Amino acid sequence: MSVNAAGSAKDVLVSDLALMIGQQYSLEGTLTGLAHFDLTASSRPWTQFNGAGEGSVQNGKFHFPDSTLKALGKAHTTKYFRTKYPDFAENGLAFRRLVVHWQAKEGQVALDKGLLEADSLKASMVGSIDTARHGLDAYARLQLREKDPALLKLIPNHYLYGAPGHEVIQPIFGHLQGSWSDWSLRAASSGKVPARLQSQLKKSITN
Repeated sequence: MSVNAAGSAKDVLVSDLALMIGQQYSLEGTLTGLAHFDLTASSRPWTQFNGAGEGSVQNGKFHFPDSTLKALGKAHTTKYFRTKYPDFAENGLAFRRLVVHWQAKEGQVALDKGLLEADSLKASMVGSIDTARHGLDAYARLQLREKDPALLKLIPNHYLYGAPGHEVIQPIFGHLQGSWSDWSLRAASSGKVPARLQSQLKKSITN
């Protein structure tokens, strides 16, 4: 037996929604969104579902899993992030808006747009989630809009171009892999990101 359903949410706490579906959560904030899906009656219906949806979380915090914090500790931009956001590892990264668009077929979820806006940074993400295995495989593009001269000095030179006082920060790419609750993030050169995904990442971050 299959169930066809549609739903919407407005200003729902992400923590409450996660508890309803029995999943861990790494976000704080309020969710507004729309979704429609088909579920097959089984003990694990989410591993076979089809559907699509979009949602946004406002004025929240994103908590990084331990494996990601370990990887970030070795990143070239670590000194900048720990100075700019001194408590992000312990208390999460505060953001203004997080937007996600997704489509699902037989339990495979395609994230065709992910956008996070926080202070002087924007990040986009595209990729896929395997609901049966709780697996995540995605690419991210980070764009920093830093203007503070002291903080700019903490960003590695190979990410900067332009004369002093007019610096522009190059996009920073990363590859996310693991489970959706415990993934790792590794730096990726632009040449390692498929052209199709680069186009999606750029479109997401500029819209």
